[in-house]
Amino acid sequence: MATTKAFSRTPAGLSNLPRFFKADLIFFVEGGKSNGSDAQSFYEQPNQSDDAVFWRAFAKRFFPNLSVHIAPRGRKLHLLDIAEKIESEAIRNVVIAIDLDYDWSNSDRVYPHCVITTYGYSWENDVCCTEHIFDLVADLFGNELPRHIGNEFHELISKYKPIFSRIGTIDNAMLTYHAHPLIEREKPGSVVVARKKGDQPELNFRGMCNNYRTARSAANGSVPVSKFQLIDGFSTLYGKVVLHFFYLTSSWLFQQLQLSSPRKDVFARQLSIHLFKSLDDIAHLHAHYSANAARVGLCIK
Repeated sequence: MATTKAFSRTPAGLSNLPRFFKADLIFFVEGGKSNGSDAQSFYEQPNQSDDAVFWRAFAKRFFPNLSVHIAPRGRKLHLLDIAEKIESEAIRNVVIAIDLDYDWSNSDRVYPHCVITTYGYSWENDVCCTEHIFDLVADLFGNELPRHIGNEFHELISKYKPIFSRIGTIDNAMLTYHAHPLIEREKPGSVVVARKKGDQPELNFRGMCNNYRTARSAANGSVPVSKFQLIDGFSTLYGKVVLHFFYLTSSWLFQQLQLSSPRKDVFARQLSIHLFKSLDDIAHLHAHYSANAARVGLCIK
């Protein structure tokens, strides 16, 4: 196993990965326990990384006849380092799959050709497309959802979308100017809360105000939020906040339907698998991931 330590460090190692794993394609993705300092993450099973589950569903949708090995390799910055090696050495059959984050707001950002990204901030945002979640709950219910529940669901979405847009815009501005976010990355569940299981989610307004004061104090300067384009809250806000909101919303739906709500991790993975099965019905995501697939195709020899 120790011989795989150099696989992501050297051009020869990277080019030999498909042969080593007897795979047509290697996908390096975020997540897992390693940033490439040891061999263990090469052997992690895909179900040990939520990112890996998502990108495996992508691979099954667009490359059903190819053998694809998914390798969680830690943080995005480490993956981009690997991408530079792949690009400079013209290595084929190895792809880097990452979250977009707030990179859409940086017009100077150009990724190497071997890199594909999510449409929104992260895979959590893409699987939390409103129509997609509603359809998944309906599938689990096994019947058409009552109209009044559907109306309440869409009213809740309409209420929070502009709120999330504003929070995301401030968060992006804080990160850009002072590298101190509004949203605590370690506490994505602190933005929206439910008083008890099955209740509709509520904005933690006091907590957000406290976070803003803390962030402004740490920033030690003004933040020109008005210069930033107002973001689409569900697509481009920090993804774990969006997933938490939709999990609480779906738990409320399950409660109304007298169904047991799945665990959050199970729910998230069901969303990933369901998304790529129903991708034809979601035009913007279908276009984005079809373009990703074409990009991957150029990396195959």
